[in-house]
Amino acid sequence: MGMDQQFNACADSSEKLSNEKLFRALVDLAGDGTMVSNRQGIVLDVNAAMCNLLGLARDQIVGRHITKLPFSPDSLVKNPFRFDNLENGNTVVAECEILRPNASPVTVEMRARMVPNGSVHCISRDITVRKYEEYALRASEERYRQLFELESDAIFLIDNEVGQILETNTAATSLYGFSRDELVSMRNVDLSAEPEETQRATLGAPKVTAGIIYIPIRYHRKADGSVFPIEITARAFMHAGRSVHIAAIRDITERKRVEDELRKREEHLRELTSTLENRVLERTHQLKAANASLMQTVRQLRKLSVDLSKAEEGERKRLALLLHDHLQPFLAAATLKVSMLSEPMPTEERTLMVQAALDLIQDAINASRALTMELYPSVKE
Repeated sequence: MGMDQQFNACADSSEKLSNEKLFRALVDLAGDGTMVSNRQGIVLDVNAAMCNLLGLARDQIVGRHITKLPFSPDSLVKNPFRFDNLENGNTVVAECEILRPNASPVTVEMRARMVPNGSVHCISRDITVRKYEEYALRASEERYRQLFELESDAIFLIDNEVGQILETNTAATSLYGFSRDELVSMRNVDLSAEPEETQRATLGAPKVTAGIIYIPIRYHRKADGSVFPIEITARAFMHAGRSVHIAAIRDITERKRVEDELRKREEHLRELTSTLENRVLERTHQLKAANASLMQTVRQLRKLSVDLSKAEEGERKRLALLLHDHLQPFLAAATLKVSMLSEPMPTEERTLMVQAALDLIQDAINASRALTMELYPSVKE
């Protein structure tokens, strides 16, 4: 070999060595773990990041089969290393859990690909934080779903642009009689017995949350066609770049029935009260009229009593005058005649005196009879 050929060979060898060092430096600087194995799965090389992920030194990794590295048994069962799947040159992506010695587990996303020389290049990225966030998000979503399903009110997530029902809960299917699939294929106006009012309220919903929207009464229609009253509480917000609102719908049939019954009773009570007032006024008027009539009667009775007293007094005076002027003189004269009979007198004169006394007594009797007939005309002897 000539000097030029030797020089070129040395130059090529030096350039190759320089490129390998550069590649090694770049690989070691990479944040993701890099591992190279042959097609049988024997590890040929790893970078520092992969050593950190596995928790092992480089010489503890190189030369071992990839299945003998500290991957969790569950990971190997769920995502076994199938090198035969790499033969067609496609990239295989899998998630694995690494159980590092004396450290917390690490979840990595591994992307493997077989290059033309038959070696397998695998890049592993630590996704532990992302998996935890995904788990937390799923847990949060599950809690939300449980609360969503446990809510006794019917809940709808509705698109404000077209009124499309995007999501609903079990209470809604029970209330309306539609299945969930049927509900999410409908628009909110399809459930409304007042579609124009519903469409106006939906299109008028704010693009972002502006507080609670409360509709005290609206009428909706069930699957069987029956119409019932509802109460709606809603809030608008942005979801996945679209304007939506979530509506809690409560069946107020029973409450409205009670309210209507109470209203009817109040109206009836008002009617009774008004009627009672009229009846009281009428009765009061009647009592006043009766009282006035009674007072008139009392006044008349008082007058009659006075007139009767006066009549009695006049009658007593008249009787006294009759007794004094008619009966008493006859009795007094008869008494005088009888008293004179005690004196001595001739028989003929005594006889006349007795006859005179008897005549006076008869006159007294006649006067008494006349007085009696005057007082009691119906009395007969």
